[in-house]
Amino acid sequence: MPANVRKFSQKKKMHITPAIESYSTRLKLENNDALNCKKEDFSNKFDTAILVFAGDWHIGVPNFDLESAIDTIEYVLNTPNAIMFCLGDMLNSAILGAISSNFEDIVYPQEQWRIFIDMFNEVALAGKLTVVHEGNHERRIEKQTGVNIIEQATRAMETYNNRGVWTDFSKLSAPYYAQRKLILNNKECKNGKFELDIITHHGDGVSNIFGVQKLQEQNVKSCLNVVGHLHKFSLLGRTIQTVGDDGQIYKHRVFDMILPSNGDGYYGNIKMYGKKNNAPATAIEVTSVKNPLYNENSKANVKEQEFIPAFRSISISPNKQNNSEKQISVANKIIKKHKKEFENKLNEELIKIVETFQNAGLELTEEVAYALDDLCFKTPNKKTETKVIIKQIKEEGKTV
Repeated sequence: MPANVRKFSQKKKMHITPAIESYSTRLKLENNDALNCKKEDFSNKFDTAILVFAGDWHIGVPNFDLESAIDTIEYVLNTPNAIMFCLGDMLNSAILGAISSNFEDIVYPQEQWRIFIDMFNEVALAGKLTVVHEGNHERRIEKQTGVNIIEQATRAMETYNNRGVWTDFSKLSAPYYAQRKLILNNKECKNGKFELDIITHHGDGVSNIFGVQKLQEQNVKSCLNVVGHLHKFSLLGRTIQTVGDDGQIYKHRVFDMILPSNGDGYYGNIKMYGKKNNAPATAIEVTSVKNPLYNENSKANVKEQEFIPAFRSISISPNKQNNSEKQISVANKIIKKHKKEFENKLNEELIKIVETFQNAGLELTEEVAYALDDLCFKTPNKKTETKVIIKQIKEEGKTV
């Protein structure tokens, strides 16, 4: 070997200086809080779940719909398979220096914080609160003080439950993205379980429904991407391609959704052009179904999945339920009206038949007369009386 060729040994390692070692230790202690991940396993209980998404309540503003908010929480508490997502801006937090006026709120930040805890503590204790996002309104306080009031709120909910077990809700807080893997019962699926992923985010930085699609970058297999922030409801379905565990490419159906708001406040109303279609929450019922397009023997490059999620929007508002009752009442009135019109028309036709018989010199027997009278004025749909008339005509010739 030439003398100028340097010989390397595999046993040599770089010298770790104290500065590098300290940096390494700090890196290990750091956690990436950008994506909050959690499983919600219903596979031993339910094949269907109800996802209740709430965002932009802006507790503290003068036009907050407290009654509807309470109705929403009570619905979650009383529905066994319901879980709740809070997508940020639950508190208005109009502090000094905020774009919205700090004189606008009728309840100030400290009391807003207490109200939020009081409203959601029971939901958390029931194991039905899956995530609470920090919105840009709550982040105002964090930027000013370094204190994340949403994380502090979830910690304030920690307590002993009725079985004497300490309940830790600190993991509910999601300052940015949250991923929930929902596991439902489906006896036809492998292991009897169907899994689907949901990505949520407050929505700051999203300008429209198409911008919600960027949440898919956190998990390409997400079936439902949801944000708030824009104070107006939007829903968009689309199909993308994903790679399955078997290496095959599959069609993957996705829904992107923007939530409405429950309290705009003055600034929110101006920013959203005076929009008035506020709502406390949006509820989505989800289950798994056999894909009608699935073909086990398909040789297509992009295949259909055997089981797919099925979503439908459901009403959880008592006011909407009352509207449904009103619609049913109106429908019954219309049916009654048409029934009366039908009875009157039938009576007119029967009277004409009787007059035709009389003009032809035919006489009605007492039995037939009673039957016709009953048919005309009591029960227009009785077929037995009609048969009696026909039978009498056949048996008695001209005598009816």
